[in-house]
Amino acid sequence: MLTIDEKVKVEIRHCPDCLSEDVDVRYTWEKLVGREEWEDVRFLFPRIHCDKCGAVVEACEASHVIHDAACKAQGLLTPKEIRELRISIDPAMDQKKFAKLLGCDEITVARWENRERFQDENWDRHIRMRCSENIGSNKGY
Repeated sequence: MLTIDEKVKVEIRHCPDCLSEDVDVRYTWEKLVGREEWEDVRFLFPRIHCDKCGAVVEACEASHVIHDAACKAQGLLTPKEIRELRISIDPAMDQKKFAKLLGCDEITVARWENRERFQDENWDRHIRMRCSENIGSNKGY
């Protein structure tokens, strides 16, 4: 079983039910069980606990954690890993230049990095290959 032990930063610090700011963010271990061919992944799931009204709600950022866990379960790069690979090629490389290097549209790279879409296995392999060929080359893409 894979484990993601990074805690996502929770921005909203008030109760969505009573709007009280007397809240705590607590993380609980959850397990993503996907398709049979996916690996099981444990991750820290953020919830907002309100001391005033007793509400317990999932933090908006919980969807980020689930997305990353689904990437790991499928053996795909997470959005953070894609961004880090892009920057490792050239710290000044933007999404447009990275898209050109990969042979896809800039919006596609943005969707991967912003957790709007999953790259499929073929794109994931292609990203890894192109990045391993170009890390540190600084070819001025």
